[in-house]
Amino acid sequence: MAGAETGGKAVLIPVIIGINVALYLLTAVLARSGMDNGDSPFFRALVGFDPSITDGQPWRLLTAGFLHFGPFHVLVNMMSLWFLRDVEPVLGRARFLAVYLLSLLGGSVAEYAFGDIGGQLAGASGAVYGVLGALVVLMIRLRRARAPQLIGYVVVLTLVTWWVIPNVSLLGHLGGLVVGAALAAAFVYSPPANRVAVHAGAVALVLVALAGLFLLRQGQLAELVFCTDPTAMVCYIQR
Repeated sequence: MAGAETGGKAVLIPVIIGINVALYLLTAVLARSGMDNGDSPFFRALVGFDPSITDGQPWRLLTAGFLHFGPFHVLVNMMSLWFLRDVEPVLGRARFLAVYLLSLLGGSVAEYAFGDIGGQLAGASGAVYGVLGALVVLMIRLRRARAPQLIGYVVVLTLVTWWVIPNVSLLGHLGGLVVGAALAAAFVYSPPANRVAVHAGAVALVLVALAGLFLLRQGQLAELVFCTDPTAMVCYIQR
């Protein structure tokens, strides 16, 4: 099908989990608090913040996906990602990495383009939901009976996350889910004769769509925000 054998071993997921946990521990040490790790300058320099993003720091859309607010936030996301580790060997490492990173960006861009101005965005939820969306597509493609159960798992996980973690981004979850499912569908339903071209085209199309949404929103916000220090998130929003 799309990638490697289904019995393969996940390699990227443990690395991604290690990076997320290490960054959480670093921010906790710098903030001298495991619960209020967002107070560290390192965290503030990389977290998703619309005015800073608009004022010349678009990389926050990516780096925000590797930061988390407190231990429970990182625990939920990393446990969910570990439970989804079978997706990586089925898709193959390159395709899985494309799904993960573009779903992460999809969640960040969705929140940036359609969400409120001024809130902080952090967490791997967009990427995790992208992998969940990919898994549902894979189960449907393989005609496995567990696809409805996986959809139910997505719903339950979302409800639990919303209940336990305050200010969870619905747009971030949905953006990641849509991107992950769309990419997985392009990967697993592509014709064998043109598989590489279709896969590359799908990745390029998603990147262009996300870039278009970002540029459109940036143009809308450019006249509304002013930052004296975007790294420290010292910004003003004109309402």
